Amino acid sequence: MGAERTRVEKAARNYNWSGVCQILTLPSHGRDNKSCGGEGVGGRSRPRQSMLTRRLPVFSELAKGNPITHLTPTSSWDVSDTAPTAPSALDDIAVYTFGDSQAEVLDYVFHADPSYRTWKDRRVGWRSGWSARGLYLEANLQRMLVPLSNCPAENAVVFLTFGSTDIDINLAYKRYVKGQGDLDVDRFVEEMTTNLWNSVLRLRAMNADPAIAANIYVCLVFPYVPLPTTQKYWNETFGNNPTPHHERVALYESFIKKVCERGDKEAGIEMNLLGARGTAAVGTAKPSRNAITPFVVHVLNVREAFESAGGFQVFQRKSTTTDGKSTIMVDHHPDYIATQTIVADKIREMGLGLEPKPPLKSMFPHVPRDMHTYSVIPTRDYYYSNDKAVDHKVGGIVCFNCNMTGHRSKDCTGRQGRGGGAKSHKRGHE
Repeated sequence: MGAERTRVEKAARNYNWSGVCQILTLPSHGRDNKSCGGEGVGGRSRPRQSMLTRRLPVFSELAKGNPITHLTPTSSWDVSDTAPTAPSALDDIAVYTFGDSQAEVLDYVFHADPSYRTWKDRRVGWRSGWSARGLYLEANLQRMLVPLSNCPAENAVVFLTFGSTDIDINLAYKRYVKGQGDLDVDRFVEEMTTNLWNSVLRLRAMNADPAIAANIYVCLVFPYVPLPTTQKYWNETFGNNPTPHHERVALYESFIKKVCERGDKEAGIEMNLLGARGTAAVGTAKPSRNAITPFVVHVLNVREAFESAGGFQVFQRKSTTTDGKSTIMVDHHPDYIATQTIVADKIREMGLGLEPKPPLKSMFPHVPRDMHTYSVIPTRDYYYSNDKAVDHKVGGIVCFNCNMTGHRSKDCTGRQGRGGGAKSHKRGHE
């Protein structure tokens, strides 16, 4: 009876965009026959409060007088060990972020927020030099999938921030260090697009897996526009010459456009462009292209804010001289204090009950986070979705290395499918 009640409640969910009644009615993403009231990953069982009556926001515990301990990040990134923390009273929503160092702005947006998993699970968070093209590697996908498979909350909001490493750093490295002056930039961006999009498909498959208790929501984050730099900065920081600024801006915009086009063509997926002029909210978007409730992919792009500011200098980092004057610091990362509010405002438009209010007035030291130090996932812990569930929910088992059906990613030899599958991607990746 309990499982049937849970199933009916899941089938009854719809978006609530009014923001008036503050009732959490998150979309089902086509999981209406998935029982979340029973055993989850690792034999985890958790009683469920009705999703139709849970109040928002997550910080409602404050209204009850329950104390909340705020976890403050330090320059050494002092967090707990690699094991996820036990579910707490605030486990309705857990926020995950993965990507390159441009995603550090989310550390500011969710500073001291107990739902932000980066402060509790060392496997979660941005990593220095994590590229979109590198997502062809199963090991890099598992850096996202395994922590999510252990999600202690009923809803997991996943922010993916990729593209800067590829366009700002890897492209210049291939041209000026490896001597690939005639590199095909269209293919380069297509590799970025394909590998990022395949990670979205993996997350959609996870969402459809009955073994995963959490509902998964995805947001692609593009939190900056490539900034002007100098040859001296690039030489000292990366040991090579920079890709021209105008080209980096154009390639990043092309990447965003191609990702959105990929989503528009994908059956069963709706793209929600947060805050974009002339676009409809999910609640009034065009009808689903199939009978299954669409999996919504949110897109957070700050380009319009950069354009309306009238110049890059607004978002560039500053330093103060001894005489009190402010000067621009050359850096390929923006001033996160200048961009945090823009990002937070767009996150609130997702309609998932997230209400970030960035509290910081100045930046803390940037400390690189090496992928191989903080995000090593043993192969014995790898997560793969339930094949039958994927087949039923998304219309066929898909190998996410080569985009072909008939075998799983972990069984892919790299020879199936178009373009040679994983091996052809590897040849073009650094």
